[in-house]
Amino acid sequence: MLKKLFIASLVLIAVLILAGFLLPSHYVVERSHVIDAPTTSIYPIISDLRTWPEWTAWSRQVDDDCKWTFTGDAGAGCKMSWDGPKLGKGELAIDRADTRSGIHYTMTMNGMEPLHGKIGFAVSESSTRVSWRDEVDIGNNPLFRWMAFLMLEDVLGREFERSLAALDTRVKNPSSGPVEASSEKK
Repeated sequence: MLKKLFIASLVLIAVLILAGFLLPSHYVVERSHVIDAPTTSIYPIISDLRTWPEWTAWSRQVDDDCKWTFTGDAGAGCKMSWDGPKLGKGELAIDRADTRSGIHYTMTMNGMEPLHGKIGFAVSESSTRVSWRDEVDIGNNPLFRWMAFLMLEDVLGREFERSLAALDTRVKNPSSGPVEASSEKK
């Protein structure tokens, strides 16, 4: 009986590993939020990485002990690095920046493959639709593919939604200081 259980366990593990290779290796997560403001009010906040720990979901409220380092002022070429017990270690660099269309960035975290992202604008008469999009290639590791398949869209999408709502608050109250990026009470 024990031998059959052992063999069944090995077969199940083999099936899960093989299925992991069949899962997609490329993922795109995107969320949008309409802000009643022009891009000229939004762009200075998203292009200045020094403000990100105040309004993104990856914030000081999440990891009080995280250390941030900033290089450059704002726009293309500026970088943000962080190292904390909860947020881990990573770097984000703005690759392209435009006041009318938004920013493109590359982010690396904890030695994983680089993630390419964009915070873009679509302007209407009285508001701006801000869209946050990340693209990542998971690679060939079946464990990473399973983790991305099971969690990436939900977890990252929820963080984008919280961050975009906090960005909206920040745009409407620019001198308000750090904005709570999470809608959950801590």
